[in-house]
Amino acid sequence: TAHIADSQITSAKIANGTIATADIADDAITSAKLDTNIAIAGTLGVTGATTITKTGTNASPHIKLTESGDTREFNIYNDGSGNGRLVLADTDDTPDTEIVLADNGILQFKTANTERFNIGSGGDISFYEDTGTTAKLFWDASAESLGIGTTSPTANLHVKGGSDMGIRIESANDGYASLQFGDADDTVRGGITYNNADDSLQLRGYNNATRATIDSSGNLLVGQSSTTIPGIGNTTAGISIRGTDGSFFSRS
Repeated sequence: TAHIADSQITSAKIANGTIATADIADDAITSAKLDTNIAIAGTLGVTGATTITKTGTNASPHIKLTESGDTREFNIYNDGSGNGRLVLADTDDTPDTEIVLADNGILQFKTANTERFNIGSGGDISFYEDTGTTAKLFWDASAESLGIGTTSPTANLHVKGGSDMGIRIESANDGYASLQFGDADDTVRGGITYNNADDSLQLRGYNNATRATIDSSGNLLVGQSSTTIPGIGNTTAGISIRGTDGSFFSRS
């Protein structure tokens, strides 16, 4: 850099044989004057806009970065089909990790030469199963909906599976596992709750109060939390319906 005083390299600035003065005829170095690769030791600094144009076939990288003694390389190139590719690969040129900006505007992410997820031109996001063939988690940007097991969600959250599928809600030991319902004013107005401390399943209504319970013995309790009713006693032998006037129906 001590030999360069302005934006051009001239014959007067060459102090060694790295670039022969015969290669310079008009105070500039052009591609026509270079017939071999240029080796740069150390750091290359570039100021301003720089255009790098490839030569050779479409499959040849525009830029290939390697390190001596390392079996991995980083390639940036156009694959000839309008797709821009950033590839981290072994020197056998088999892609290990790849980012592809496709001609149709889709941004793809691959590992082991297998598609893992992509972002569509409209903002849709697809996550693929292990073979990279089918999207199993899909965000529909325009509908603002999430599909699990489907790429056509018809609700805010659409879960689709085979003959045996479900959603699991797991809490800590003795905690509550809940599916809650609410609105903008009150985020939890009711729900379905499993109490792991006493193994009861609760149906919660207005103000998230317990309205019905199935206890660990299988008893259905409506409007109360115990099988013992004042004035009646324990009702586990049958079914009891008790009104405010003290009447009841029981079947043992």
